[in-house]
Amino acid sequence: MKNLNDHKTIYIIGIGPGHTDYILPMAQKTIQAMDFIAAGKRNQEHLKLNNQEIYTIKGSLSKLKEAILECAYDKRIGIVVSGDPSFYSLLQWTKRNFKEYTIKTIPGISSVQYFFNQLNKSHHKSYWVSLHGRDNEYISHLKNHRFVALLTDANNTPYTIAKNLIYNKCIYKIYVGEDLSYTSERITSGLPKKILQRNDYKPSVVIIENENYKG
Repeated sequence: MKNLNDHKTIYIIGIGPGHTDYILPMAQKTIQAMDFIAAGKRNQEHLKLNNQEIYTIKGSLSKLKEAILECAYDKRIGIVVSGDPSFYSLLQWTKRNFKEYTIKTIPGISSVQYFFNQLNKSHHKSYWVSLHGRDNEYISHLKNHRFVALLTDANNTPYTIAKNLIYNKCIYKIYVGEDLSYTSERITSGLPKKILQRNDYKPSVVIIENENYKG
């Protein structure tokens, strides 16, 4: 792995849903081979490091861009992301902001993938989307998919999702996964009215199941 010093190459490294048991060996090897690691504070707690320079990702990404540009020519750069880089991570941002660089990704297990496995359900015929900082017409996708999987945020919570389903007369079963892969993992399931019994959900993965789907 020590030959990962390609000129002007940035590695986007997925570290899975959270717990260190789900970080793939290739991700660990790549992280250890880097000179510069950018990661969120929580993700840093799960990394095995070799005295690398660490940049904490927070707030505006313009500062992250500046930090990478300062060391891009003589250091091996890794950006650590939760889950899988191909699913709503910093991959697209990196490609937009470093067009003259080679971007390589190291896969990880996404929280949605993990949650489907915890539920012992196949994600065949499913639609996945992140609601982080965006609205999505996920209701319309329930007609054409067995499952709709959602990454929630502070505004699009399991509670508001359940209210939206009731408002649209979509009484489908909801699965809510909090702290997935951690010892504090909590899974709640039921019809929207049951999900409305709480309004203190942590950032979660929500899976809505259309049990009447015949596709």
